[in-house]
Amino acid sequence: MSLFVVCFVHRSTGTMAYVRELTEEDFLNETEDLVTDRSGKRFANFEESELDRIESFKDEKSTIKQTVWGVRIFKEWLTEKGLDPDFEALSTVDLASTLRRFYAEARNKEGRRYGKSALSGIRAALNRHLNSPAYHKNINIMKDREFQGANNLFKALIKQLKSEGLDRINHKNPISRIDLQKLSSSGVLSTRSPLSLVRKVWFDLTLHFGRRGREGFRSLTRESYQIKQVNGQKYVESTFSEKTKNHPDDSYESQAKMYATGSKHCPVEAFELYLSKLHPNQSALFQRPKPYFTPTDNVWYCNSPLGENKLGSMMKEISEAAGLSAIYTNHCVRATACTLLDSAGVETRHIMYFTGHKNEASVRSYTHKLTQRQSKGMSGVFSESLGYNKPKENHNEVQVNVGSGYGENDQSHLPRIPITHADSSSSSVQRTVSTSTSVHHSSHTNAANGLFQNCTFSGPINIQIVGNK
Repeated sequence: MSLFVVCFVHRSTGTMAYVRELTEEDFLNETEDLVTDRSGKRFANFEESELDRIESFKDEKSTIKQTVWGVRIFKEWLTEKGLDPDFEALSTVDLASTLRRFYAEARNKEGRRYGKSALSGIRAALNRHLNSPAYHKNINIMKDREFQGANNLFKALIKQLKSEGLDRINHKNPISRIDLQKLSSSGVLSTRSPLSLVRKVWFDLTLHFGRRGREGFRSLTRESYQIKQVNGQKYVESTFSEKTKNHPDDSYESQAKMYATGSKHCPVEAFELYLSKLHPNQSALFQRPKPYFTPTDNVWYCNSPLGENKLGSMMKEISEAAGLSAIYTNHCVRATACTLLDSAGVETRHIMYFTGHKNEASVRSYTHKLTQRQSKGMSGVFSESLGYNKPKENHNEVQVNVGSGYGENDQSHLPRIPITHADSSSSSVQRTVSTSTSVHHSSHTNAANGLFQNCTFSGPINIQIVGNK
């Protein structure tokens, strides 16, 4: 089931009124009059408003929200400065001058400067807005010569942000290996209950197919993935093509597959069980778990899909339920998939087939970070070259009594000897001194004065640690 994001625009003001999400069936019903000519002529007739309405379908819902956000910030700045908020009517020269000032003065709600990513996002949002169906300005505020002055200032601001450390783009961190192991053993992802099963299927599909954080989950149906078996190997593959952020103008068909493992955590067996427990009258792949159930029930899920917000916070809830070291987001699972493949030595071009990225630079945003194991290994290279990895020696002050009989316990006259290894226990059997130790005998011993190195003493040997161990 495909979903269409429809943006409705106020004809008089050109501002976005609201955003609706339509199924393919509803979309076709509502636009039937637009695509069907009832005059009996071969070619259809469209009003400009009808063409604008069709054009509004080109942007993803997240892109529309980003555009509304950027425009709102610019209008708030214009209002605060006493300027006309209807900037769409400005001439190119006036708009360029206004943007130049805005780039320098833009601040967030806390009064702090925007980072590189946010400031770039605002500029791109304004450019999309000015070229939207309501205005068709046919200008590019990021490249046109008329905006060179504003963009030169923009570049200078980005350079300044870089010097202040505000140019970093916060890519989602992958899930650590320790948390992955904890997640696997916690029971949060299991086949024991409707909730744990839908969580497991969601996580397995997101990881094995490298799905984006909040993109497209709500539109998946029970037919979106199918189980196949070739040469005795059972696996799950996708059966659909979809538009994604990386492929907004064409459909992308994932080449990934999820193979069976034969273990108790097998993702294919879990997916097979999940499909058998879905509500037969609900086409959505992710359905709301029943609050009460028994393992023998044929249906574990309600006749209603999981909501978009619920799906969007799935990894957050999993992190909390499993007690992980961090609260991860959905997109962290995609970052984890890329990081694991990169750590395993999979070539970047193959990772691109997996994720759907069109260039290697985008993949490196996930794989440029070192794993904890890699960081530790690199640190070990330096430590080994400098001798930092040698065992730490414990210099303890001990008292050694080498006697010829078991009744000689007076140690008050014995010297104190520093050695590098000592055991706090007292023994009357053979004891090996593994370091160079100078021992001076008393009248109670048969040992001579001298230097003992890696020697074995027979008889009662009492070693008493005097210093701190």
